[in-house]
Amino acid sequence: MKYSTRFSDAIHIVVFIAAGGSDGDLSSAAIAKSLNKNQTQVRQIMAQLKRHHILDSVPGHVCPQLVKDPAELDLATIYQAVDGGDLLHFNNETNTECRIGEGMPDALDLIFDQVQRAALAKLATYSIRDVFNQLDLSLLNFPPEKQETPN
Repeated sequence: MKYSTRFSDAIHIVVFIAAGGSDGDLSSAAIAKSLNKNQTQVRQIMAQLKRHHILDSVPGHVCPQLVKDPAELDLATIYQAVDGGDLLHFNNETNTECRIGEGMPDALDLIFDQVQRAALAKLATYSIRDVFNQLDLSLLNFPPEKQETPN
């Protein structure tokens, strides 16, 4: 079974852009080098992020930007933009003439649905700022947290 890395790649791309890139280089080539992927894969993920209003860019210019503040951009939003499907999948090739094989999708449907909702709810509690803080990139030019000002 092949596992998708689109979600973790998308987080990497968003953090890379939020951090100002590699020496200010925000090109798909620089991002691809950081991810150890090809530029086409990076551009495809960036296009999905743009369609879901996570990134903004101008064609022909190397200046992608986050649409939201990193502290307000949660990981569930990024997941839904690039993977969006179910986390768990049924085996669609079970023998439907077997009582267990026939009933297994129905038996697991509620459980898988609850796990999916719980996972997305948990991802929604983490932001790009949290990922950035885990990386301890304090020396990079990352936007400061917005401070609430008392009225």
